[in-house]
Amino acid sequence: MLATGVALSVAEARAAEPAPPPIELGVELRPTGTDTPWILHLSNRGDRPVALVADPRLLELEVRVPGRKGTVTCRLPAPLAPERAEPRRVVALAAGETVEAALDPRLYCFASAGQDVLVPGAYVVPRFGWPEEKRTAWRRGKRVAVPERAPFVAGPAPEAPGGKRRKVGAPAAGAKRLVGEGFALGSEYATWAATAIRTEATPEGEILRLQAEAGSDASSERGVTVTVAVRNVSGVAKRVYVRRELLGFEIVGPRGVTTCAPAPTEFAPPRDAFVSLEPGRSLELTSRLRELCPAGTFDAAGLYLVHARLAFPFSGAEHGLEAFVGRLATERPVPVRVREGSRRVPPPRMRRVRLEPAP
Repeated sequence: MLATGVALSVAEARAAEPAPPPIELGVELRPTGTDTPWILHLSNRGDRPVALVADPRLLELEVRVPGRKGTVTCRLPAPLAPERAEPRRVVALAAGETVEAALDPRLYCFASAGQDVLVPGAYVVPRFGWPEEKRTAWRRGKRVAVPERAPFVAGPAPEAPGGKRRKVGAPAAGAKRLVGEGFALGSEYATWAATAIRTEATPEGEILRLQAEAGSDASSERGVTVTVAVRNVSGVAKRVYVRRELLGFEIVGPRGVTTCAPAPTEFAPPRDAFVSLEPGRSLELTSRLRELCPAGTFDAAGLYLVHARLAFPFSGAEHGLEAFVGRLATERPVPVRVREGSRRVPPPRMRRVRLEPAP
């Protein structure tokens, strides 16, 4: 009897303890246009310090796409997304404090042949953290909720004496996922859409156009490919000499800009290498970029934006032909995603922005 009484007393004492204060963290994703990174803000809106896993890879986008039923969830694929909290990314946020990170949402909503999720009219809701498990169990004939297990994205942090900043560990309890306010994308995001290039007006006098058609979602640098198309946008047939070796690329990636130069053109092409391209028709070229670009160009996991350039140096005059001569470049890049790189490049850290009085 005594043991039972003690157990009941302990349970009653725990029930009488005040509940931990709620975690008041704000999530805000600011779309800044198609040519600049979006900005992710995480703010402590409460009056107590919070331990936060400040890792931008934990962002997830829930998107309602015009004309589709339900929603599309965009998240980083394994192994880009972290499975647990990395201690070096856990920060203590004081009341009113904010951290932020710049990111390209196309890394999360990846589309190899043109964006079909982040389009005009899409409604985007940012979520940050890990999925909630919502497990249940049977106890004494009743189904009850089982407490969530780590990892947690945010939790209470101990007060630091004298307002000093204290190093904190990964939250042992708290919130699994934070949800921010949604927003709609405007008409400027048509430039990301798959149909944007095909609906452009043809400039006066334009004959050929180089279009970036698709980039790969590669598991490693070995699988990185890009497909471009040479399209005759004039009203008459045009003879062309097109070879993959004449392609050059400009690549913006996690470590900056890399240029991949085309092969030398000191040779005489045979007559049958010139082909006639009818009005409205295209020639597609798919290139494995590891073979054309400097070693290590794609050795880091992440998103790459690839522009292509194509030279037409041969007129065919030596064969009595009249072929197109000139250079073309893609107006918009095509994205390539590398899931796992051979060289580790740490993802961007979130930086502290300001310290404001708690509301």
